[in-house]
Amino acid sequence: DFKPPMFRSLGLALACSVTTAVLSLAAAQAMRARFRGSGLFFYLILLGIMAPGLLVGFGMAVVAWIVGIPLAWYTTTFAVHLVWTLPFGFLTMLAVFNRFDRRLEEAALTLRASRWTAFWRITFPLVLPGVIGAGLFGFTLSYDEFARSLFATGSEQTLPLVIFAQFDRQLQPTLYAIGTATTVVSLATGE
Repeated sequence: DFKPPMFRSLGLALACSVTTAVLSLAAAQAMRARFRGSGLFFYLILLGIMAPGLLVGFGMAVVAWIVGIPLAWYTTTFAVHLVWTLPFGFLTMLAVFNRFDRRLEEAALTLRASRWTAFWRITFPLVLPGVIGAGLFGFTLSYDEFARSLFATGSEQTLPLVIFAQFDRQLQPTLYAIGTATTVVSLATGE
């Protein structure tokens, strides 16, 4: 039965999507103001792209074992996926803020708007397409992630792990149907 793993993968992908969008926006907004350690902050976020996926997943499993956290798709796998998706959303938001005209914010602040009001009324609507793009990166990268999930997921596995487990048996038409459905979901979120 592929429905429970598919729903787990969808739930995980949606959680990663929302979290990636929010954290990417916050991190890119923080990078707009040069602060002490901003270079280190930048490279720490990008470390998720540079580190091999199997090692990150294995490292998460070891840390979870040491700390005493049981492996589960909604805890350890979520953390590993977020480390993978966050750099892509962050780079997307940096590109959006690179083209952002600061004078619009400055005009709002000059007209006595608070920083919070200027952000929600001026900045956020203008960068919303980038936030949506960061969220889509989070969804598509998490939905079919295998390498990082291999060691970090407990007994309730995600869809890519269940499909991989079926390869030692005779290939069945359901695998092709699931592959097609996964492709359709990925294409639909990418549009």
